[in-house]
Amino acid sequence: MNAASSITSTTYIRRLDYGTLRKLSDFLDPQDAWKQVLVSIRRPSGEPRYSQLHVRRYEGLVAQGRSPTLELLNDLGTTNCTVGELVEILKSHILLAPASLLLPEAVKECSRQQDCPGPQTADRVCPGPQTADRVCPGPQTADRVCPGPQTDDRVCPGPQPGDRVCPGPQPGDRVCPGPQTDDTTRVLETVTGLSHPMCPAALHSAPPNIPSVDHDEPSNSAYLTLPYEKLVKITGNFDERPLSDGGSRLGEGGFGTVYKGFIRDRPVAVKRLNAMEDISLDELRMQYDQEIQTLRTLQHENLVDLVGFSCDSQHPCLVYAYMANGSLLDRLACLDESPPLCWRRRCLIAVGTARGLDYLHSNHHIHRDIKSGNILLNEDLVPKISDFGLTRASAKRTSTTMMTQRIVGTRAYMAPEALRGEITPKSDIFSFGVVLLEILSGLGPVDEKREPQFLMELRYDIEDEDEDLTLEDFVDEKMRDWELVQVEGFYSLACSCLHDRKARRPDVTKVLKELEEVVKSILLERQVKDEA
Repeated sequence: MNAASSITSTTYIRRLDYGTLRKLSDFLDPQDAWKQVLVSIRRPSGEPRYSQLHVRRYEGLVAQGRSPTLELLNDLGTTNCTVGELVEILKSHILLAPASLLLPEAVKECSRQQDCPGPQTADRVCPGPQTADRVCPGPQTADRVCPGPQTDDRVCPGPQPGDRVCPGPQPGDRVCPGPQTDDTTRVLETVTGLSHPMCPAALHSAPPNIPSVDHDEPSNSAYLTLPYEKLVKITGNFDERPLSDGGSRLGEGGFGTVYKGFIRDRPVAVKRLNAMEDISLDELRMQYDQEIQTLRTLQHENLVDLVGFSCDSQHPCLVYAYMANGSLLDRLACLDESPPLCWRRRCLIAVGTARGLDYLHSNHHIHRDIKSGNILLNEDLVPKISDFGLTRASAKRTSTTMMTQRIVGTRAYMAPEALRGEITPKSDIFSFGVVLLEILSGLGPVDEKREPQFLMELRYDIEDEDEDLTLEDFVDEKMRDWELVQVEGFYSLACSCLHDRKARRPDVTKVLKELEEVVKSILLERQVKDEA
């Protein structure tokens, strides 16, 4: 099997080529997603094929630098398991990106399917298995209740001896709807046990350690799934005019355009993803799925807040909490006549961004597109890192280097190794070094009218005694209340982040510590002045 286009639902797993298996492992190794697949695989008798002993053995492969997904698929290849069966399992666990890799059309069809419109007289919650009924996926330790229990709702039991396991919703299946206070808005609630999707598209519930809610208010604990038509309505049909001209358009985001709208009187930012010249619709949906998966797994004060999403049209949409002060890039440029940021505020923004990046790296995630345009500021100017469509999780759950054939990111922020296809946390550090120079200088990352064009290269002129540019000249003339000793420390840290050799760059923990020292110095200086 040499081409993905020749893979069909009846293709045996053992016929997949190594390249396809390797790509599957890139999706399933991170965050141990392979375990969700493993527990859903059953013998013809209905018994689990794999035990906890198998799980521990596969976990041990990670320490050896081997892929548990590859080993699992190789073992599965010894059976007559087909690609279609594997795709159904992947879909049942909302692993749409790897499913789309195997059968893109099957995933597209899922995205077009809709939930039941709401509880009808005859539409009760999932009944227990009847004769010849197929059972909800995976072994259970306790009964699973269908989302949004109603009066007299019945419980979906776990597999019984002899039951045939269903890896996900089948054609013709009806889905148990949760309670609805709005015909067009439903909340994804956390349920115990393995997740059972209400919609076969990329609908992700909140992590198990976060409490669910039973209403349709946007929050960090549950995400709204919104019909595309509702987003059309709240954005004025995606009015392309800027806000200043009475429109809805906020600007460009990763792989799409961002618009302002309101949900229950709360302002939100709606990012509508669009296929581009070098990005297919399938790749776009993978980016969409990756962003939801990342924000479902990782939540932090300095990461953007996801409110909900829409997956029922050819334009996938993501809905975020509205950031009143826009991007750091725009604020440094004083866009829309906004006042310049003072030195103290800039340092606080740098610290907050470093905390968000530290959280990502400590959870084995690499952002791959850190830049001032992806650092958003709320009404209190608290920074929040955004755009996680390119984010990658380390398969070994360590600060490791991975390789990719697709070079992604923004050139003006990219480390030398990133241009070679290496994916490493130190590349994020390099990008953050460029952001620190932007914060210090107020200059953009690239300017075709400037020589050199890239901001990162201006540091060579500062260090060159034959050049006229000094550090004092480099500092943003719009910025006030800065002290040279603090600026020198800040600039030195930025330069260390920009070292050509990744091994010589500091890790994010050290970067955060040094930035916090700068802030302490500023606060101490202010205290001394107040007491004088």
